[in-house]
Amino acid sequence: MQLVLKVTDHPDYESEDEKKRLFFSLLRGRALVWAKPYIQAKEGYTGLTTEEMVIKLQAAFGDPDPCTRAEAKLMKLHQGSWTYTKYLTKTLALHADLTLDKEAKIMHFQ
Repeated sequence: MQLVLKVTDHPDYESEDEKKRLFFSLLRGRALVWAKPYIQAKEGYTGLTTEEMVIKLQAAFGDPDPCTRAEAKLMKLHQGSWTYTKYLTKTLALHADLTLDKEAKIMHFQ
């Protein structure tokens, strides 16, 4: 997400090499260790595009089934002692991974 926000319509990131440099600079922890062979490759980061690198990163670290995980978390979610704002934020974050209509979202929130 950070990469997309930064490079969209930004003239400093028109070239593929600049996008790749930014992509790699945003990585931390295990993701950075994973990317080390790509960073150290001699031929322009192995000739992959930034989009291909993002796909590889998602395959390595992304949730294979975010919808099912979000549904399970949403079904267990209760406000309890949380403030309204915290509960709303958690609910909306889970809704982002689901394809629910407006009525279903309201029902889950209630």
